[in-house]
Amino acid sequence: METKGHGIPDYLNSEEEMIAHLNETLNDSDPASFLVALGDIAASRNINQISEITRIPVDELNVIFSGRSDPLFFDVLNITKALGLNLHF
Repeated sequence: METKGHGIPDYLNSEEEMIAHLNETLNDSDPASFLVALGDIAASRNINQISEITRIPVDELNVIFSGRSDPLFFDVLNITKALGLNLHF
């Protein structure tokens, strides 16, 4: 599965597919790809609802999901919880 590109959110229909998409980015040497993958998952959901749950403004979420920022780990965990994902490290 490609980790970046158009149309990926259309294929993320289950938690298993979403987790697989995130896990694939962990093999990448670019940590920003994980954030972009989170953005792919958020795009398959309601970003306004994610913003409300996390209390992170939509425009800030978009910056995080662009992979061009260095968000706090706490924010990343809150985003994954808002997306309903159970990550295990």
